[in-house]
Amino acid sequence: MVLIKDQTKTVLIAIESGFASKDIRYISSLSHVFTIMVKEWGWITENPVRKITKPTLSNARIRFLSEDEKVRLLDACQKSGCKVLYLAVLLALSTGMRYSEIMKLKKGDVDIGRNVITLKETKNGDVRSVPLVGTPLHLMKERLTIIPNQDALIFPSTNDPKKPIDIRSAWERAVKLANIVDFRFHDLRHTVASYLAMSGYSLLDIGTLLGHKDMQSTKRYAHLSQEHKQRMVTTMTQKILG
Repeated sequence: MVLIKDQTKTVLIAIESGFASKDIRYISSLSHVFTIMVKEWGWITENPVRKITKPTLSNARIRFLSEDEKVRLLDACQKSGCKVLYLAVLLALSTGMRYSEIMKLKKGDVDIGRNVITLKETKNGDVRSVPLVGTPLHLMKERLTIIPNQDALIFPSTNDPKKPIDIRSAWERAVKLANIVDFRFHDLRHTVASYLAMSGYSLLDIGTLLGHKDMQSTKRYAHLSQEHKQRMVTTMTQKILG
């Protein structure tokens, strides 16, 4: 990338092929850099990437756990030598929280009385609340008893309590032990959204839980919702018409 600046304008020349193909992740990352240059450094007066029309998200296959994969994965996480892996994965599967959101959780973010987690540091900058129920709630209650104070991380590093633990190696071992291929931690979030769509929940409901800034991010699950409707109408028609 080459940045040429004169007195009247800033010209961005992006050589990378990702920009040429209008890769949405590339554009978003580039926009974030320019936002920092405008707001924090004062190098330029406007973000030129905002003038670019972002491509629509592809409805390509969304990777999510099958029922059998889910059982195998949770079993592998329970057997992991990483004591917090199981709870972290349960939180992701029950709330749709991102990896970074889970790792940054502090004791003060969890309201056991109301069964709610308040996410103060999210990807889009908005404060979001997610419910905490069932097994994740029970395990969280146990976990909080050993967390020293409200500002302490729930998943701290053993080397530096002010930094979150890195569970990536433990996660990769658990996925391998469960004999699951082509699956990332972020796909747990896709699993939540996919199951909700297939259960008949609206895209608005799904987007609200996941904290999507706009409906475009949620629309990738629309085809799963349509499949659910198709099955529902098929079942109803068979019962009515035989």
